[in-house]
Amino acid sequence: MDIKKKWSLALFEQKELNPLEIYSSNNVQQILDAISAEVQGSVVDVSTPKGRQRIKHLARQVSSSKVVLDRLGQKLHAEQKAEIKLVNLERQKIKKFLDLLRDKVREPLTAWEQEEEARIQEEELKKQILIAWEAALIEDKRFDEMFDRAREIERREQEIQRKERELLKVEQERLDKIKAEEEVRKLKDREKLIAENAIKQAELETQQKLQEAERRRIEDIEKAKAEIHLKQREKEAEKLRIEKEAQEISQDKEHRRKIDDQISYALTRLGITDDHARVIITNIKRDAIANLKINY
Repeated sequence: MDIKKKWSLALFEQKELNPLEIYSSNNVQQILDAISAEVQGSVVDVSTPKGRQRIKHLARQVSSSKVVLDRLGQKLHAEQKAEIKLVNLERQKIKKFLDLLRDKVREPLTAWEQEEEARIQEEELKKQILIAWEAALIEDKRFDEMFDRAREIERREQEIQRKERELLKVEQERLDKIKAEEEVRKLKDREKLIAENAIKQAELETQQKLQEAERRRIEDIEKAKAEIHLKQREKEAEKLRIEKEAQEISQDKEHRRKIDDQISYALTRLGITDDHARVIITNIKRDAIANLKINY
């Protein structure tokens, strides 16, 4: 009988096998050679599901034959203690050989599975990078909007200051006109006093009333000036606050930019492109990568 047919893998699926027949003479080596020849003679294509399934089946048959042969050896060991040392050596030989054979049979499938896992991981990384890139674009747009708002606040403040200067100029012109008119009136009053001594008392009373009116007018002017000065100080304080806030925003943005540039440089040193490095940094800032933060 052909030794390969006698010790085929299918044989070890039977329940009744003679341990003495297996573990006598040179049968163990013949069995191992027959199993190896059967496995090596199987032509499979790892690129097809059927081929991968065939590889798994052969690997299981090799493992099953190992278990059967080992159990038969254990049985023979129990029955013939005198031969225990030889049987154990043969068992170790069987297990080692068939383990190596099983791994060799499964090697193309294992390589295919590793390549498939690497491909899936690469696709997932590409998706994460795309998401991070989109998030970076949104973040840049938000910073641009904040900068535009700060510029608009500054423009409005300058417009307010311009209008205030115009109001002060108009007010000064009005006061100058009032002062000139008052000088003319006083001159006429003096001339009238010289010319009309008869009505001196009346003019005196009139002068007192005018002085009271002038005092009130001056008080009103001083009060208006104080209010204008107070508003001016409040506006200047608000301007300083806005300028300080804009400066702090600018400094913080510059500080963060420098830190981001340092991280980006370090990533490019590791082989990552500058664009991908920027995307990764933005993704970290948005807490899109677990357990990883940037300390600004």
